[in-house]
Amino acid sequence: MKRLFFFLVFPLVLAACATPPTPDRWTLDSRALDSLDLLLARGYTFQYNFIVSSDSLPLCGVRPELADELSPVVWLRNGDRIALADYAVVADGEASQVWLEVARDNQTFGWLAEDDLLARAVPADPFACAIDCLYAWGGLCAGLCIAVALAIVLLFRFAHKPLPVGAALPSFYPAAFCLSLTGMGALHAELSVYHASAWLAFVYAPSLNPLALSPLLGATVALAWFAMLFLLASVADALRQLGGQRALLALCLMMGAALAGYLLCATEAIYPLGYLLWALAAVALVGHYATRQRPRWTCGECGAAMRNKGVCPKCGTLNV
Repeated sequence: MKRLFFFLVFPLVLAACATPPTPDRWTLDSRALDSLDLLLARGYTFQYNFIVSSDSLPLCGVRPELADELSPVVWLRNGDRIALADYAVVADGEASQVWLEVARDNQTFGWLAEDDLLARAVPADPFACAIDCLYAWGGLCAGLCIAVALAIVLLFRFAHKPLPVGAALPSFYPAAFCLSLTGMGALHAELSVYHASAWLAFVYAPSLNPLALSPLLGATVALAWFAMLFLLASVADALRQLGGQRALLALCLMMGAALAGYLLCATEAIYPLGYLLWALAAVALVGHYATRQRPRWTCGECGAAMRNKGVCPKCGTLNV
């Protein structure tokens, strides 16, 4: 009976574990093949949604190979949500240009060049919109943070007073935050120079899981996570050890230095030197922390970390 049960159950188990045959590429229809090719080559495919980011976006009312000066023009406005309906490759002499058909609704649709769409529209995905906003306003915000940090330093220099935060926050978290941010800048420069298509595909299909991405993109996303965690840890440590105005000054100086390093390493023109600059920054920050910032004492009154004996920077108690 046991043998009979074995011979009956074993084939059923094998049948259950068998994987169904995957559809071959040539069993798909032409529309599915075009959608797959477009997704692999461009990062987006049919029915992908965009949002018009420019003031206006003109569309040609007829197919590109039939267009002329008398062709009707359809205008889209800022904020219009459009979907990709079709695409065509038009030969222009020795080169070829990709044209896309987009539609706002059943009555409003037309064709335009791919370069025009990418320059005047952004993906409708929230994370992709956040990346676009970071590109648009990130440089300005970084410049403001650097300017504030420089203004603080110059203000105390002109007043002939030492910075009230000492050398810097007595914690390793600011150094780790700076290293994570500058490393992310160096990787982003490599993506922009040598892997632009991979970065474009990531923008149109973003993921916050580093393990689900290619090694280079995964390392960039992982460093972004580390930078966020180290920033939160630096804020908590500054409030715990310094408190109030001193913590604010220390964090402003930290953000200014970190963003300056990021902009320097992320500059595409000096891409080959990005990793070298990051390595030099790592040696300098780790050595500075080990020799000058690593706390060796704790305050007997409040327990705050102290680099040397003397007056506690948090509670003012004299430690001898």
